Amino acid sequence: MSAPASPSADPSADPSASPPAAPSAGLLPVLRTELRRGRFLWWWAALVAVQLAGLYVYRWVWQESWADLAQYVRNLAFLTGPLLAALAARHGGRDRRLGAEQLAASVPRSRLQRTVAGLLPVLVCGTAAYLTVWLVTLAAAWPSASAYGRPLVGPVVGDLGAVALFASAGYVLGRLSGGALLAPLTAVCGYAVLLVWDVPHSSGWAQLVPVTFERHEGRFPAWWTGPAQLAWFGGPAVALVLAAAARRRWAAVVPLVVAVAGAVPLQAAAADGVWRPDPDADRLVCRGSAPELCMRAVHEGRRDEVAGYVRRAAELLEDVPGAPVRFEEASVSWAGSAGPGTAVFQLVDGPGASWESSERNVEGLRRDAVLRPLLGWGCSEDVPEDVPIWSEGVLRWAHGRLPGGGGDAASMGYVAEADPAAAAEAAAVLERMGGAERREWLGGYLAARDACDPSAVDAP
Repeated sequence: MSAPASPSADPSADPSASPPAAPSAGLLPVLRTELRRGRFLWWWAALVAVQLAGLYVYRWVWQESWADLAQYVRNLAFLTGPLLAALAARHGGRDRRLGAEQLAASVPRSRLQRTVAGLLPVLVCGTAAYLTVWLVTLAAAWPSASAYGRPLVGPVVGDLGAVALFASAGYVLGRLSGGALLAPLTAVCGYAVLLVWDVPHSSGWAQLVPVTFERHEGRFPAWWTGPAQLAWFGGPAVALVLAAAARRRWAAVVPLVVAVAGAVPLQAAAADGVWRPDPDADRLVCRGSAPELCMRAVHEGRRDEVAGYVRRAAELLEDVPGAPVRFEEASVSWAGSAGPGTAVFQLVDGPGASWESSERNVEGLRRDAVLRPLLGWGCSEDVPEDVPIWSEGVLRWAHGRLPGGGGDAASMGYVAEADPAAAAEAAAVLERMGGAERREWLGGYLAARDACDPSAVDAP
């Protein structure tokens, strides 16, 4: 009679004797667990909220063209890059703070696999936050920016490399030192580095920082800049992980070589090579007649913003001799001179477009942007004594005739009158004139203005 088989002789009979799962199969389950149970959803929400707040404050800067959107979304790295690094540092130091380093080391994975598994949720969180904000801005800018060009994908590639760099740098710091103050110190140091990197925006060194503080109006990034920036920012991110956790740490040299290969052309090209002029952006798109309104192609989506002011301004000078019949938006390189019968105006951005007060009279400034080149005394060689002291009164009168204008200096968006009393008197006299008399006087005024001869016209 044979002896009964021992229960331990059959591995399948003892569940505890099952072989461990393959280490490579554990990355995705760890990622799902971390994203579901960790604080990454709150971190994602915080990163998105900070970026959307910055975008809302300066919404008029980036909504008008795809190039402006790409530049301003990159500027958000100043707000969220150090914050992402701080969150990564806190997550990286979790095992050290909880005293679970030995437990983590007992997992059947290499040190590099454990580091990648810990970094991956932070990287996914930062990438998801960036792409969420990019899609929101894409939808917000579409009504205006879609009139010219298409969304730029190249800068997105470079920005994702910067996201990886901030996340990797913070996480590796957290793995090395899990102190309670590490996260805030990482954020402070990150903001300090971005502030200290204060080099001329046109230089090549400025292209090596993941923030574009200067607005390159009328320019688009060269096609190769996205991959180059991905190499420059992403290379150090990979090198940090390899240097901190790889068995062969010399392998970190390879991504560093890739980073240098991306940095060299960026530094050599400088701003003019990275952000190249777009000649087609200044192409005039003209519509209508009497008056004809010509907008730069890049701003075609903002035609309705000025069409009403142009139409009503033209009505003020109907049948006036020498009145302009064509309105053109000024190009980036406009030098301040216009041809006969043409008035050149500039667009005025809305609230939040500059460091000026958000309470500035945007409507008055937009009216003035159309009326001033039409009726203002603006000779190229002006000196104060050659400008009639009452000339601002013509603009006062014109503002008062347009909807929303009050006929005073405040309604023009700002106060810049040499003699407010003389301007108010001139505006009142123009308002009392009959139609034929006013047209005759305005014709003489425009002729004297165009000749830069104040003696050729008397005050109204």
